[in-house]
Amino acid sequence: MEEAPVTAATGALGPVVAKLGALLGSQYKLRRRTRKDVKFIKSNLKSVHSILWMIWGKEILDVESKNLKNEALDLAADMEDAVDDFILTMEPSRKNKHLMVQINIQASPFQDFRTRVDDVSARCHSNWKWKKNKCAESISSVFSRKNAKSSAPSKPPPPRQAPFVNKNASEIFGMDRWRDDLIRYLVGEVQPQLKLRQLLERPVWGKQPLPPCV
Repeated sequence: MEEAPVTAATGALGPVVAKLGALLGSQYKLRRRTRKDVKFIKSNLKSVHSILWMIWGKEILDVESKNLKNEALDLAADMEDAVDDFILTMEPSRKNKHLMVQINIQASPFQDFRTRVDDVSARCHSNWKWKKNKCAESISSVFSRKNAKSSAPSKPPPPRQAPFVNKNASEIFGMDRWRDDLIRYLVGEVQPQLKLRQLLERPVWGKQPLPPCV
């Protein structure tokens, strides 16, 4: 079901548009004339909702504009009551208990609302002409399907490394003497009897000697 935020500027416009959209779904079976009126009313109220949403808090309304906005909100409230009353008159289908069917009515129950909605919608578009282009964009952004978008999983952070990884040997304190002796031993400048154990027993980190080898 389509959803839209309910604000002081839009009143019942959002909920009634959602209810009209539900009437057009597979749960209800409407007569051809009724379905046509519901589509027309839904489209126009959705447009009015977008206009009022765009001007909410961004424009100081004069008396005429305030009256027009209040008229649109009253229309939405009346339309919502009419939809609720209409659903109560529907009957479950004999073949499908999950399907509600419109009873045999000659005229559409929303015929009078169609004229009223058309008038309010036309005056809203005329009164806020400068919002025409922006409203066309807001319809798809304000009305959205629930859970239509899902955030993409974020990449895991790189594994933390020990502070000495990738460090230059010259940056590590106490390694210079150990390094120099080891190089001299490898190139043959130190007597062979100098064993690695003796090198390891030399103090490396400050004045604290390494633990003795077992």
